[in-house]
Amino acid sequence: MTTVYQKSAASAIAPDDALLALTVNQALAQWPEAVRALNAFGVDTCCGGSASLAEAALEAGIPASALLDAIVPGRVSANAVPQP
Repeated sequence: MTTVYQKSAASAIAPDDALLALTVNQALAQWPEAVRALNAFGVDTCCGGSASLAEAALEAGIPASALLDAIVPGRVSANAVPQP
């Protein structure tokens, strides 16, 4: 069975699985400003650039959703706590 995702105004952000499959280098190509957040989390943005975001989060010991929230503009995970 194949799942097809249609891009709509309400769901412009890709599903987490697709984002986590991106390599660090691919994420940086798409969102260059993410380098600061990746470095703050201790993610190797040089030699570790071929690792997937899922692998990078695991290696850094952080939740993958926190990593995505920090680097993907406009993304807020379902587990995020609203800020005042």
